[in-house]
Amino acid sequence: MKSTNKGFGGKDKGIKRTLSDDFEYLSQIEKATIFAREGKLLDAEIIYRKLIKKGKFNHSTYHGLAFVYERLGRRREAFDSLINAIKLKKNYAEGYADLGRLLQNAGDIKNALNYYEISLKYNPNLFGAYLNKGNIFAKLGSHKEALDNYLKALEINNKVPMIFHSIGIILVKEKKYIEAAPAFSLPSLHRRHVGETLHSGTGLGETSEEPIGSARSLLSFTHPCRAA
Repeated sequence: MKSTNKGFGGKDKGIKRTLSDDFEYLSQIEKATIFAREGKLLDAEIIYRKLIKKGKFNHSTYHGLAFVYERLGRRREAFDSLINAIKLKKNYAEGYADLGRLLQNAGDIKNALNYYEISLKYNPNLFGAYLNKGNIFAKLGSHKEALDNYLKALEINNKVPMIFHSIGIILVKEKKYIEAAPAFSLPSLHRRHVGETLHSGTGLGETSEEPIGSARSLLSFTHPCRAA
């Protein structure tokens, strides 16, 4: 039994493969994933590159390779691999988000924000994209925009302590100590209060501050084979 694969190569190029081919591809991807988790990055790279050379690849293959390259400190190659991933899947929100993160880490804020916006266009529920946008605006001193993005991230995932800390820091900078207090105490009964306080209109000004939180720690590359 044969099937036409639209995944390998990213387009339906008439490439035929058997179920055995599928099994081989998935087993190799799993092996590369395990190597990457164990820190055997060069071994993982070899597998990804062999799959690509054989024409057995899709956007996830390139994203996995990008993860490896970044861990190896080869950011240019990581960026290029992510570009290849989104060429194969135009609406690949996670790919755009990770491109934004790489550019953010490199200091290219304008293009980072652009990629985050594109990622959210395709998937409006990307926690990390909102968080990293919030970090950028916090660094720029645009507190209202930072809070807006932190709150959107909070709506998606309210189990990350750093997001509360980031909100609290901004409120402290604005001398809103009473409003900030719930952000530093994590019991869920306070979370709604924090959101209501921020949505009530705080008239925040703009000051130049250091970035809040760490983009790398909260939006690291999520290997496609490990995504839920």
